[in-house]
Amino acid sequence: MQVLCTGLQEQITGSAGRERVMQVLCTGLREQVTGSTGRERVMQVLCTGLQEQVTSSACTEKVMQVMCTGLQEQITGSAGRKRVMQVLCTGLREQVTGSACTERVMQVLCTGLQEQITGSAGREREMQVLYTGLWEQVTGNAGRERVMQVLCTGLLEQVTCSGCRERVMQVLCTGLREQITDSAGRERVMQVLCTGLREQVTGNAGRERVMQVLCTGLREQVTGSASRESLMQVLCTGMRDQVTGSAGRERVMQVLCTGLREQVTGNAVRERVMQVLCTGLREQITGSAGRERVMHVLCTGLREQITGSAGRERVM
Repeated sequence: MQVLCTGLQEQITGSAGRERVMQVLCTGLREQVTGSTGRERVMQVLCTGLQEQVTSSACTEKVMQVMCTGLQEQITGSAGRKRVMQVLCTGLREQVTGSACTERVMQVLCTGLQEQITGSAGREREMQVLYTGLWEQVTGNAGRERVMQVLCTGLLEQVTCSGCRERVMQVLCTGLREQITDSAGRERVMQVLCTGLREQVTGNAGRERVMQVLCTGLREQVTGSASRESLMQVLCTGMRDQVTGSAGRERVMQVLCTGLREQVTGNAVRERVMQVLCTGLREQITGSAGRERVMHVLCTGLREQITGSAGRERVM
């Protein structure tokens, strides 16, 4: 394979010709090597031998498309297809430089490979491999934010049921939250996840579940009282508009109370919880009756969190 690559690729000039080299080599050689290990070696040699021959982003993208089409069907089973992704990630990602090009790498890999793995468990594993293989290629919070947006757009649509979408969210939380180390970055993670995921779940019950998953998955990642307060503000801002009607907005408050209040310790900080919830949610419910209901819910949900007469007096 190495000799054929070296000997033939130099003889054919132009992107179209080199693409044809890849197609012929894929077709002619892949069937000669049996077993997953052998086929994996085919991919590694083709990557090493051919990727340097095609310059510019458009051509490199075509390399990926041809390799996806030509090779993915040769390895059967989820484990084998997972290995296809790992090899393609390792072999090709370094060839495309710049955030825009790296983003295109992700889009092509998503489009070319996602259909090869069936079932929720397989797609979940696909996401984990794509994170591991591609995340490190985009530097800076802005670039990593784009990684999240592309992964949300490219992968969420592959999972059709509500339970599966919830699992998508959980995997995205687990895979991405650890990548951004500072509080401001983590806050941005939450904002992107809110924007990218909430629209995928329809109906009040589904949107409520979005909040619960995001609360559970993300709140532990932000340390310190100030950061937890920011978590609440982001969740309030990002999610309250998704639930319509007074009853729905009331449910927003209940979920946020249940999911977040235990994360902030100390009377002073718990008091701040109330202030944030009041500021963020009270404007959503109009009319005296609605505002009165806000007070009832906040009282029921938060008063038990502040201990002692002085603290309870402060609640009032």
